[in-house]
Amino acid sequence: MLTLKQIKENTEAVIERLRKKQFEAREAINEVLNFDEIRRRSQQELDASLSRQKALAKEIGDLMKQGAKEQAESIRSQVALLKEASKSLEEKKAEAEAKIREILLTVPNLPADIVPEGATAEVPVTNIYRDVILEEKDLPVRNTAYSACFRREAGSYGKDVRGLNRLHQFDKVEIVCIDKPERSYQRLDEMVAYVETLVTKLELPWRILRLSGGDMSFTSALTYDFEVFSAAQKRWLEVSSVSNFESYQANRLRCRYRDAEQGVQLVHTLNGSALALPRIVAALLENNQTPEGIRIPEALRPYTGFDFIPRPAKK
Repeated sequence: MLTLKQIKENTEAVIERLRKKQFEAREAINEVLNFDEIRRRSQQELDASLSRQKALAKEIGDLMKQGAKEQAESIRSQVALLKEASKSLEEKKAEAEAKIREILLTVPNLPADIVPEGATAEVPVTNIYRDVILEEKDLPVRNTAYSACFRREAGSYGKDVRGLNRLHQFDKVEIVCIDKPERSYQRLDEMVAYVETLVTKLELPWRILRLSGGDMSFTSALTYDFEVFSAAQKRWLEVSSVSNFESYQANRLRCRYRDAEQGVQLVHTLNGSALALPRIVAALLENNQTPEGIRIPEALRPYTGFDFIPRPAKK
């Protein structure tokens, strides 16, 4: 997680860099700084209290040597009060430190300076409906969007993250749906069926996974991942993901609809991705090997104009 030093020395720069990740950090960062001020003041007061206790302890010792027991007892009562105050300050400091850590755990890492501005298209499409009240008759709203995606993953050197498996640049089509809460899981099933149709027509071995809580994104209520089998690599590759966010995104966007019976209420938002093209190409090449060459699935033949990619002639 980010350090307090990073935040305190470069507050505005941290907030601006996090915007590249579509994360509005100002509120969280301000909370961190407020709790850090509480932590700092508590530490100063605690240090002063401990120093005063030490001085009084020496004074008590001197008084006892002089036989001034009554005066020493009076000072002991002051020390007792200071100890209680110190305990309270320690608890206040520890609570502030715990709050700082709790908040920082929700803040993403800073993107590198070379990361371009822009948003894995779902976010800006959904944002079209910020502060919008839709009419019930206009639901569901369906949108698609194209975006070029980039990723930079230092330290990935294995064969499983090379070639078409994990390109640094790839194209993606997002599918966004907005509907009434009671129909959102019906829409999720429709989006899953749509992706299922695509992989089935491509004649690829595929499976669908319902993700566990630990594997889902921060905003998702339910996510399904589609995977196709890589014959050469003997493993499954994720090629699509479909999620229902219920009212989580809509609440932040204040995207609502007008229901004739119940008035204005939040919509549910859903997002899916069409097939990850590089991995689909890899799966097509690996799963369609024949002695004559690479077989083209029937659904693609109208676009390719041929049935096979012939094997190169032996020299």
